[in-house]
Amino acid sequence: MTFVKSEKTPVHMGYRPDIDGLRALAVLGVLIYHAFPTLMTGGFIGVDVFFVISGFIISSNLYKELESGRFSFASFYKRRIRRIFPALILIFAFVLVFGWYALFANEYDALSKHVLYGAGFAANFGYFTESGYFDVDAITKPLLHLWSLGIEEQFYFVWPIVLVIAWRLRANVYGVLISLLVLSFWSSIHLIKQDQVAAFYLPYSRFWELALGALLAAHSHFHPNQLIKLKRHRIGGVGVASLASLAGLMCIGVGYFYAKENLDFPGYWALLPTLGCGLVIFAGVESWWNRRVLANRVFVAVGLISFPLYLWHWPLLSFAHVVLGGIPPAWIRGSIVVASLVLAWLTFRFVERPLRYGGGKGKTFALVASMLVIVAFGAAVFSGNGLPNRSIEVAQEEANLQMVGPTWKYTKNDLCVSLYPDTFRYFCSQEREGAPTLILMGNSYANHLYGGLVEDKRFSRQNVLSYGSCQPGGYPIDCETQETIIKNNPSIKFAILSSLWPRLDERGTLVDMFTEAELPGGANFAATYVKFLDEKLSFLKAQGVQAVIFSPKPEVMYDIRTCFTRPFGAPANTCRVLQSEVDKQQAGIDAVIEEVHRLHPDVPVFQQNPLFCDSGECRLVKDGMPLLRDFRHYSEFGSRQIIALFAEWAKTNMPEILD
Repeated sequence: MTFVKSEKTPVHMGYRPDIDGLRALAVLGVLIYHAFPTLMTGGFIGVDVFFVISGFIISSNLYKELESGRFSFASFYKRRIRRIFPALILIFAFVLVFGWYALFANEYDALSKHVLYGAGFAANFGYFTESGYFDVDAITKPLLHLWSLGIEEQFYFVWPIVLVIAWRLRANVYGVLISLLVLSFWSSIHLIKQDQVAAFYLPYSRFWELALGALLAAHSHFHPNQLIKLKRHRIGGVGVASLASLAGLMCIGVGYFYAKENLDFPGYWALLPTLGCGLVIFAGVESWWNRRVLANRVFVAVGLISFPLYLWHWPLLSFAHVVLGGIPPAWIRGSIVVASLVLAWLTFRFVERPLRYGGGKGKTFALVASMLVIVAFGAAVFSGNGLPNRSIEVAQEEANLQMVGPTWKYTKNDLCVSLYPDTFRYFCSQEREGAPTLILMGNSYANHLYGGLVEDKRFSRQNVLSYGSCQPGGYPIDCETQETIIKNNPSIKFAILSSLWPRLDERGTLVDMFTEAELPGGANFAATYVKFLDEKLSFLKAQGVQAVIFSPKPEVMYDIRTCFTRPFGAPANTCRVLQSEVDKQQAGIDAVIEEVHRLHPDVPVFQQNPLFCDSGECRLVKDGMPLLRDFRHYSEFGSRQIIALFAEWAKTNMPEILD
């Protein structure tokens, strides 16, 4: 096969203002979705529009340089540095400085790690590894949006090399691109059925979108006359170009208002923004829509600042959420949109444009050196565990040390990992060598009792094991492995069953913890849970294990940190809830536990509410200390408090578990 030859033509594509207008359409979709998601549920697909545009623009330049013999990897990556680094360095500096004054140690530690991800253009891999059971809310990650930049730059590490090899071998560029596009799209469709998060973040399931832009660029560059002739053809008196552009804009519009994150995205849904963008790019200046709408001065102006606008808006929204302890009011989100536009223009005018264009051999070196300084500082923060000696931490140091987020030091340790099978096991902790005598069974609501148990001397005879996450709808292999461990260790004499108990309505139907909306497959879940606990307790009894059930505790929707003062914001919540509301929350699962206790009267039930509740009110802060470490899990302080209460209860109800 021979590499595609360009037509002998005087046609020069030149600058296309309509593509800047298309950039504006993309970034505004993302901006509106992030600030006002109910107005545009699919605005996030603007990122997919960006992918196609990027593939088209960068590949167009690559083809021109290869054909003229001017291409070099050094000059290509130099241009990428001057395009990306100015605004990116500014954003990194901003989040690190703001975070210094506004974030607690665990938050600042996570931010520094995300800076390192972003600076290495590996944010998509980083956020993929963080996704899962312990992942925190996306809005609390100020640099989450850099996942898309990671995918773009990974494509540009691969694509120029592939293209140069194809050029030298005189292979057909269309064949190369179509193969890449088909393989990548197939992997996306295949992967999304197994792991939607992987399909979203991993580059090989996204490369097809950039490859589509590169394919359009190939046809525009190598066969411009053929393309112009096709676009000027008329159907029913209307030009093909205008029809294509209208169809493309409609595809993007449909995606903006009908795509949703909980659908199988990217998958087939990603065809809407990518093919839509492709049609608009194909239409070009021959289209009325491109000339009159997308090339409008307002759209072009927004398109020119689209990159810094994309970079600025998310950290501002994220920090507002963190500081205020929840979703900011609409007027604040609207103000952030305006601020993002202003900051984007200032960045474009005074940072991006001066450093990107013009001479000066030292610019690239200075940008690289500046990025290395950012990386060094981020690494220092990360290695220093978020620098807990900052003033924000010192002001309430003891309480802050408790608020470590969803993970804590008792989640997993090397001894446990070396002793037991490697399953899903988010939780695997055992402090002492030797056979375990007490096992925690459930999920993170069992594991969060571990710290108190191993620190309380009244349980010093017990070798405590926290393993797995076994509950209805969970991971069957964890349940099976737990039972195998118990069978293989007759030393286990006690089991504590604790869980994020489900919220059930009066019909025994599974409902959302706070909205009370019925969940899919939730009908008669009470019976399912009774059966699960009945079988589990019967198994434990057959193995000679004395079980105890820890009843529910009060639940709130917000993070415990929002009940404490932090810079730039007063406490957003009180960490108090009425006893009547707690009783309402727990009524359904209390009925389940009561039925299980009727079936197994020898299994005691330990009530956790007394730690929190008295005089008609339940409090999540005690003596100025948080009982929780995040939204719902006990802090070390809280774990010690509940286990101390359990030890007093056990003196009467389960004395054999104590020393």
